[in-house]
Amino acid sequence: MTSRHGPPGPRRVVPAVACALALLAGATTALSTVSAGPVAAWPRPAGQALEPGAPEGLDAPQRYVDPVFPTVTVTEGLGFATVTNVLGQQQRLRLDLYEPQGDPAAARPVILWLHGGSFQRGTRDLMSWWTRESARRGYVSVTATYRLEPEDDVHWARGITNATADARAAVRWLRAHADEYRIDPTRISMGGISAGAVTSLQSAYSYVAPGGPNAGESSAISAAISLSGASTAVPNAGEAPAIMFHGSEDTVVGYDQTLVPGQGFDGVHTCERIRAAGVDCLFHTHHGAQHDLTAYRDEDRDAALQFLSCRVGAPSPYTDAAGRGYEHAAGWAVRSRLLTAGPRRFRGSDPLTRAAAEAAVWALLDRPTPSPTVPTRPDGAVTRGRFVTLLWRAAGVPTGAPSAGYVDVGNGTQAAAADWATAHGLLRGAGSRFSPTAPLARGRAAVVLHRLAMRPAAWAPALQSTPPSTVCFRLGDPAALG
Repeated sequence: MTSRHGPPGPRRVVPAVACALALLAGATTALSTVSAGPVAAWPRPAGQALEPGAPEGLDAPQRYVDPVFPTVTVTEGLGFATVTNVLGQQQRLRLDLYEPQGDPAAARPVILWLHGGSFQRGTRDLMSWWTRESARRGYVSVTATYRLEPEDDVHWARGITNATADARAAVRWLRAHADEYRIDPTRISMGGISAGAVTSLQSAYSYVAPGGPNAGESSAISAAISLSGASTAVPNAGEAPAIMFHGSEDTVVGYDQTLVPGQGFDGVHTCERIRAAGVDCLFHTHHGAQHDLTAYRDEDRDAALQFLSCRVGAPSPYTDAAGRGYEHAAGWAVRSRLLTAGPRRFRGSDPLTRAAAEAAVWALLDRPTPSPTVPTRPDGAVTRGRFVTLLWRAAGVPTGAPSAGYVDVGNGTQAAAADWATAHGLLRGAGSRFSPTAPLARGRAAVVLHRLAMRPAAWAPALQSTPPSTVCFRLGDPAALG
């Protein structure tokens, strides 16, 4: 994952991607050149919608990934709960709320950031860098206080339980005030460092006790971000995905050696339990690093924001996509510059054109659309067979997919592509027929592209190890996770 700061220059194409580009260019006359087309001006005004059919260079800033807002407004000291602390005193818990200044969006996703300090020390302002960086990218970003343990008499279980209850109270407060702060209540994520990371993971996967302030609101979160954290909770299917960052030499919260016998309180085992529940967990090892991951701040920020963009997304701005099966995929595909859309309509039931299909494939490979492109019948609908063939070649012509037994695709390239798409759940046929000549709708195309971006096994080995930055996966950290 590459960090970007300021106006980007031309992107370097890694050898594996260059090979895929060559395969793609050699396979179709429609993609006959790799010369870069015009790149949109930096930066595009915040909130400006893409016009129908208007191409945009991939290096234009992307909301929720790039810093598209130069200024952030901070509202400090908002009280969200009154609790009894470990000394028996009433304590007012407060949060600071960071918003991108000048943001016209009506419903924005949230990241709640929690500080570290072994549940004994620390203040919410320690997360000001993370909250500010998130807000500059279009999130409503929050950092909150939670109850701490006395340093001379620490009860770890109590500290974790109280911090988790307080973090969940902050989530409920945010939902209760969603209209006031233009929050999307369905997309509230939580992340933290050390104790804050433990609290985020516990908030995602541990039992939710009833009651508390704003008890009528849900405490559920959309995703968890852990920087040097772990959890003993056992996740359930359908719960929040997680991204974890851990130093291989961490002795405070163990990397792969549990500090709680029999409960797997370390980074690797925590991620393994999340995956065992069928929930996504991405794991980034910082080899040689200990508990403090400060040196990796920019790298971890960019990886976490890419993770959220892929899996949690942002409120769909398209009135015609709301509630449909392609809603999230459509938002992701437009934010990732794979497809274009109008200010309010995605037109998911319209056929995807051949020109738009080829532009999406080039963008998936992290390259601006070649200019000029001269596809045959550019305004004609792309077929299911042609689309999966383009994607199969872009993915590096991966092999090994079993035959799906389709009787209507023959034995050539299209058959191999259809078998590959079926094996990885990208696009399936009905029974023995793939229907390769049927037109593909834009909504279905967005879903296929999003699924491919999420599935490393669907890519050839060279592209698995050095994937384009547009994809949503990472492999090989650590080996124990497979």
